[in-house]
Amino acid sequence: YHQAFDLAEELGACYILFHSQYNPIIRVPKYRQMYHEGSMTFWPEFVERADAIGIPIYIENMFDDSPGPMCDIVRALESPALKLCLDVAHAVIFSEHSVADWIAEYGTNLAHVHINDCHGESDDHLGLGMGTLDLPGAFAQLRATGLPLRYVLETGEHTEASIQYLGFEKTVSA
Repeated sequence: YHQAFDLAEELGACYILFHSQYNPIIRVPKYRQMYHEGSMTFWPEFVERADAIGIPIYIENMFDDSPGPMCDIVRALESPALKLCLDVAHAVIFSEHSVADWIAEYGTNLAHVHINDCHGESDDHLGLGMGTLDLPGAFAQLRATGLPLRYVLETGEHTEASIQYLGFEKTVSA
């Protein structure tokens, strides 16, 4: 993590993104509490550094089965240098909560969105419109927040199809 900060600073990065590292497979009654306590020990040093250098941290849901643990961390640390990233496909694949639930729970701590499509079972990183996700619904819900969100396409070889799906005329080459 220190190396990521060093490199981000050297490159003049706009943000640093880390996965939450929450593991819902661990079925220990106190796991969520242990995760939170460990996070309260781990994150303050990095949040302070992020604030000092003006490069915010975004924590992304990966295998998270609910938005709660990440939201608890961000709320407890109350820093503009620590915000949340919503990976829409991850939320659909690994959680029983709707995308609307994730957005509502993130609230004003939502700053960044990773978007791609999939068939709902694995993280396919398909182009937008190539899978089964309700992308129009997700985009509508995200727009309704009124937040100045940053979007990142995670569509790899399907990026041009995604750009066309979004209605942009300009194409990109890989």
